[in-house]
Amino acid sequence: MPIGPSHGSRGGGAPRGGGFHPSFNSHRPPPRPRHSPNSFTNGLIGGMIGASIVNKRREDFANRYGVTPSDDEFNSLPTRSKPVGFLVLVILVSIITLFTFLINISANNAIKSYNNTIAIMESDWEEYEELIEKATTSGEDGYYKTTASFNNIKISYYNSDPTSTGAYLDFEKDGISYYFIVYKYTDARTGKSHTGTTYTQFSGNQITSLAGQIEVAYYSEEGKGHYSINTSYDLDECAEYDYYKDKLKENKNLKTSSVITLVVEIILLALFITLYILKLKKYYRLVREDEEVLFEKKKAEAQKTQAEADLIINNVNKFCRYCGCKIDASTNQCSSCGAKIIKQ
Repeated sequence: MPIGPSHGSRGGGAPRGGGFHPSFNSHRPPPRPRHSPNSFTNGLIGGMIGASIVNKRREDFANRYGVTPSDDEFNSLPTRSKPVGFLVLVILVSIITLFTFLINISANNAIKSYNNTIAIMESDWEEYEELIEKATTSGEDGYYKTTASFNNIKISYYNSDPTSTGAYLDFEKDGISYYFIVYKYTDARTGKSHTGTTYTQFSGNQITSLAGQIEVAYYSEEGKGHYSINTSYDLDECAEYDYYKDKLKENKNLKTSSVITLVVEIILLALFITLYILKLKKYYRLVREDEEVLFEKKKAEAQKTQAEADLIINNVNKFCRYCGCKIDASTNQCSSCGAKIIKQ
């Protein structure tokens, strides 16, 4: 027993062909730009943030070298900029790569769906073709032929697999709107009414010419199921079958292009990440070199200060190495024992 046609919902709250409609007030000029009264506050906050970064760097310097430089000393260091541009490129390419990956997943899912639908239609056609060929009005071997009816109206908005009779718009191709028909017929064997659905194969003119009636073939045998299809159905001439094959081809092309794009994006991403890391390492190396220079300068200054202090201490507290008496720093002879003072 074939699975048969299945059609998803179509339409919504807005009429077909709707889209963006400009507001009646769209002719109004845009509001004038206003100067923010908080510009001073924003500048102050920015300055505080910048100062906090400098303070943090100075604290790291002090923890590393044990010396705390002044603001002027830090400001005298060469200006070094982090490779923010490469980081921005990494982020942008990452976002684009994510979208491309999602497109690839969507294309894969669509390919699976269209392949499955096409396989079902091809499998069903084997039974439908036999049904159409064997169907007679007398119903030999359970294969019947009759005239079904439907409301001769064209419907654009509906839920999935509608059951009310009528012609339902499914898709447009090459400027032509194509419909499927939900019909009703009476089973000659049981006298019961049944509802069936065609595939999407009828143009608007064909729907009009049918005038609410369509010939169908159906299988009715007790204990063996019940199914039907319109006798004008031919898989190779069905617009819905061609539509799915076209969509399958489009998504295969989309998948191929997305894979190529992904490869290019991943290469670019790896390149930008590598460049960012190299530039960042260079930045930190230069910053460390600048700080090493500053540290050596501070170290030399400290050593000079210490040497001067030691010299002062040695000159103020000078004693004779023979008698131990304190002597004047400028004399060449001990005033107590008369020994000659050797200056060091």
